[in-house]
Amino acid sequence: MSIKDKLNLDRQIDFISFQPNKGIKRNLYWSAVVGFFAFVALAIFWQQLGVGGRLVCGCIIAYVIIFGFIDITFRLHVRYTFDKASNAIYKENPILGKHRIMKLDEATIFQSSEVGEWHYSLGRRKKEFLKSYTISPSFFERKASELEAEEYEREILVPIIELIGGENVLSPHSARKAGTNHK
Repeated sequence: MSIKDKLNLDRQIDFISFQPNKGIKRNLYWSAVVGFFAFVALAIFWQQLGVGGRLVCGCIIAYVIIFGFIDITFRLHVRYTFDKASNAIYKENPILGKHRIMKLDEATIFQSSEVGEWHYSLGRRKKEFLKSYTISPSFFERKASELEAEEYEREILVPIIELIGGENVLSPHSARKAGTNHK
């Protein structure tokens, strides 16, 4: 499946819209499986588990429910829209609605990294580290992920850079070289 399909990309001449968090469906699925097994273990082995085992199973179930709800409600269906006609970037969520987060000429794109993974973020120029938005899936230090990152850059990031103006953004390849080595 191409990155366009994975992120639900809608691209026109002066308009780009996509959902960067569509990839968390797989994580939600595996979390639900783990939560289900914890519930089954709790139900079947109630007497044998003891207080500590019940507490661990209960915490796993609570974690899966709480973070699953948060991911489904606030992350999974988030859509970012870059609209040149209104000179604005919008964030849309079915619960919170659509709201403007910044003007196109205020935007800057940069890399954010955590242990073993990295992603592209969007922020307001000169304040990008105070409030930023994740606009790509997480990429890892593997060959398959590197290929997916290159496809993301080619199909989504470069058109966004062209839309907002290249002076606000490091080019994808120079951004990767300027940051930590992701190979």
